[in-house]
This record gives sequence, structure tokens and C-alpha cells, in this order.
Amino acid sequence: MWIVGHRGAAGLAPENTLEAFVRGVAAGADVVECDVHLSRDGVPVVIHDGTLGRTTGGSGPVGARTLAELQRLDAGAGQRLPTLAEVFAAIDVPVQVEIKDPAAVGAVAAFLSGMHRAERTWVVAFDLRLLAEIGRQVPGLRTGVLCAARPADAVAACRGVGAAAFCPLHTWVDAALMAACRAAQVAVMPWTVNLPTDVLRLRELGAAAVTTDRPDMAAATLGRVGGRTPEPKS
Repeated sequence: MWIVGHRGAAGLAPENTLEAFVRGVAAGADVVECDVHLSRDGVPVVIHDGTLGRTTGGSGPVGARTLAELQRLDAGAGQRLPTLAEVFAAIDVPVQVEIKDPAAVGAVAAFLSGMHRAERTWVVAFDLRLLAEIGRQVPGLRTGVLCAARPADAVAACRGVGAAAFCPLHTWVDAALMAACRAAQVAVMPWTVNLPTDVLRLRELGAAAVTTDRPDMAAATLGRVGGRTPEPKS
């Protein structure tokens, strides 16, 4: 089972900063997850919210500022907002990119299409149309369906956009969901799993990955000492 470091390692360092990504990998993450919005000058910038107030010293919409303006802000403990390119350069593990802003699809697709980056990437989103569009722009890209509410049919939602993974809230995962996804060869990658008991329950059910703010906790719970887990299978 893969350990996916949520926003890098949001429980160990300021979320979605280079420090969080580097610390997440050092703590045992096989993959790091990040969130992307577009700057005013069209650069994919890593930040969760569409506004700046919660995680930086700024205010207002992310998309109202240029990259240079955004990177002058304090994103916590003296860190700045990284670009997607800087995240890829800072670490050597796969990256799960959650596109928050539909306007960012083209810029993210262009970035992933170069230097074989798509081969080390999962793109996930709540917006099914967004997933279908980036899958069209980057053939062969692995995608995952995020859900904010229980879908009537998780497998159908994934098949409809060619997604390889279903990413639900971890409390929704049960034996019936796992059986349906396994039969359809859809990997189940739940979020956000921050208790050892939930890590163990999901491993027992056969989840392909757990997304967590504390990759160190997940690694310790799974008895992992060094090394990385092979790519998850459905």
C-alpha cells in the first residue's frame, strides 16, 4: 500500500511548501500530493485554497497576483509558494496533482507533456469534466476521481472519464466498495487518513494507498523501514 503525503506532509511542515514535500518523502511518503491554481501570468502555483488568507500572509484570490507577487508572500515558517515545476525538481517520487482551478488545465497539461513528467504523475480532481479534458490533452496520463459526496456508482464515475483510481473520504471505504473497484481494476486511494487504526483497516480491506498528513505515522504503522512501496495495483 502506497503512502501519499497530503499537501507534502501537512502534519509536519507548512502545507504545500517545498519543506513539506521534502520532509514528506523523508518521512516515508511514496507519493506526494499537491494542489494547483494558476497565477495571473499563467504559471501553475502550488496552494490549496483559491484565496491567500488561510495559508499565507496575503489576501485575495490567487489568480489576481503574478507569480513574482505570490512568491513574495510567507507561506509559513518563512517558506514561499512553490510552482509545480519546483515541486517536481525538489523530489524524486511520483506526484499526485489535484487541479483546483479549471483554468489551470492547459498549463498543467503543457507542463506534464514535457520531459516524461506524466509518467510520474497522477492528476486528481472533483470535477469530472476537468479530468476528461486533461486526459484528452495528455494521452496515457493516470487520473483519479475525488468525491465530496458518495457517488451512486464509483466504478461508473471512473470509467466515464477513463480514471484509474477512485479517491474517496476514507470513512466511506468498505468491503463492498473495494470488491466493486477491484473487479473493475480501479485502485482505491482514500483520504485523509491520520489515525493508525484507519491505516490498518484500509490495509486489511486492500486499499491501494492512503493519503495522510503524517506519512511518518503511516510508515511506522505499516512497519516500514526504508525503501518505497511498488506502484499500487487495484
